Amino acid sequence: MDRQIVYPAQIPLDSDLLNAQRNAFVGLGHLAGMAYGENTVSAGGFACTPGAGLTVTIAPGSLLAAGVVDTTAYGTLAASGSVLVRQYISRDPVTLTVPGAGGTYTVYATPATVDTDDTVLPFYNAADPSVTYAGADNSGKAAPTVRQDVAQLGIGAAVPDGAYPLWSVTAPAATTAIAADMIAQAEGAPFYETIPGLQASKISKAGDGMAGPLSVLNATAAQNPVALGQLQAMGFIANALIGVTSITSSGTFTPDARTKWLRIRGVGGGGGSGGCPYTGSTQESTASGGYSGGYIELVVSVEDLLAGADSIAISIGAGGLAGTGNASGATPGGDGGDTTIGGAVTIPGGPGGHNGSWEYRIAGVLSGAINYIADLYGRHHYSRHTPNNLEKRPDRAWHWHQSAEGRRRRRYPFRAGRHRRRIPRRRDW
Repeated sequence: MDRQIVYPAQIPLDSDLLNAQRNAFVGLGHLAGMAYGENTVSAGGFACTPGAGLTVTIAPGSLLAAGVVDTTAYGTLAASGSVLVRQYISRDPVTLTVPGAGGTYTVYATPATVDTDDTVLPFYNAADPSVTYAGADNSGKAAPTVRQDVAQLGIGAAVPDGAYPLWSVTAPAATTAIAADMIAQAEGAPFYETIPGLQASKISKAGDGMAGPLSVLNATAAQNPVALGQLQAMGFIANALIGVTSITSSGTFTPDARTKWLRIRGVGGGGGSGGCPYTGSTQESTASGGYSGGYIELVVSVEDLLAGADSIAISIGAGGLAGTGNASGATPGGDGGDTTIGGAVTIPGGPGGHNGSWEYRIAGVLSGAINYIADLYGRHHYSRHTPNNLEKRPDRAWHWHQSAEGRRRRRYPFRAGRHRRRIPRRRDW
């Protein structure tokens, strides 16, 4: 933000005074742009109340809207087309007359810049400093002394170009006086919550909720694309964790009245394990465990989930029953139940585990394998051909030869039906 510098004994210039005011004007405009946005329109004040008969009274207020520094010369300073957020003010209450009964009308504000407070100013007379001129060049003409940014209020059936809607007044037929219930905020009115209002409705950490509801109005006009109400809906304002509810049995869930969004995590019932048959002392049996139920995590608005209702039915899927077993066999585990949230969400349960079957104990199997290997290596030659090989290659099977020292292995083909073994030569060992 710029500031003018003056020095002792300096001859004062009109531009020094004008630049000082312009610099402050520009600084405040950029501050407003930082707070509300460079292209955002915002209105404050302008309360509308019934007046006498078919009139309404509009309280003082102000309007922020984008513009430029000066479209025309400001005193001896040239016009400036630099973009700037400007504040347009209505200083005093204004009474507006409703055009007539049997219609709906809109109260609007039009931003305007006017040079006013015309006055015949005294001017310096270089020829005779003791006698001042009346007006420039002693013309006696009045000149404006104040440049005002004003919010001009009006009411009509339509909003003029360049104006912004504030209030809607509906006067039924034969109405002779405006009542409070005939006044409503106009669609697209650029009202924002005030800082004290936000403070009063801030989120409280005490207890499990907010100190009070945050009531702001959504903006719908193109010139005001994002209002605090929309930011609230998007979770930037007054978006706090109200509470956590764990539901382990079927029933009905009713969210807190302040809740706008729900984050849901749920699982279906797990499947039961498979059963195992009875076994003897030389047998063992195993079965698989049940499969886990499905899992879901989602964020959904209360409005979409409840579809206008106050609560929603919750069904918790039960775990599947375990399989059974006896001497003649076993049954698989039962499937887990589905978990449902109304008719909107279904979380499937897990399938049951597979039933077991008996086998010889592992110790006995290992003992037989060891004896088999010992018998194999204890022989000078071992050869065999299997029915499987003959089925796959009916014209050929294989002899497998292995030396007692285990140095080499070779295989020798022979024709099916000729079971004469060829004696390997020495180099084959």
